[in-house]
Amino acid sequence: MLVFVIMTLLGCFLLAMALRLIVFGYRSTSWPTHEAEIVDTHHVIEKGDGARRQKFNHLMVIYKYIINGKEYTNTNIRYKWTRQNILVEQKKYNKVKQVKVYVNPDDYNQSVLEPGIDLSNYMAVFAGLFFITAGCLLAIFV
Repeated sequence: MLVFVIMTLLGCFLLAMALRLIVFGYRSTSWPTHEAEIVDTHHVIEKGDGARRQKFNHLMVIYKYIINGKEYTNTNIRYKWTRQNILVEQKKYNKVKQVKVYVNPDDYNQSVLEPGIDLSNYMAVFAGLFFITAGCLLAIFV
């Protein structure tokens, strides 16, 4: 019984996080743009603990922008479930110093370099629905 509850809760978590990214991605398309300066780009390698030895590589792009005389710093490239492809991102942002940033007019701390919804977010929605459905069906029929 506990397994079914855990599967269902995991599905709810995945679904909620994916829907959050989809909503932010959708909203970001209507945010006003501002000029931003890339402060730093560097390769980040995250290695799992213990039994999880898989490494996750991504490019950290740190950029700053000024709105109403106040400076803001962020690292969001886009609202995406998975990490960005490091090779693609390096080509886009390694040599660039000035970029256009999309800033939430209600919260200037929230910004993104590439607005819109990424397809990986929909895969996370389907994964969440799968776990919710599997957990409920197993609870009913087992």
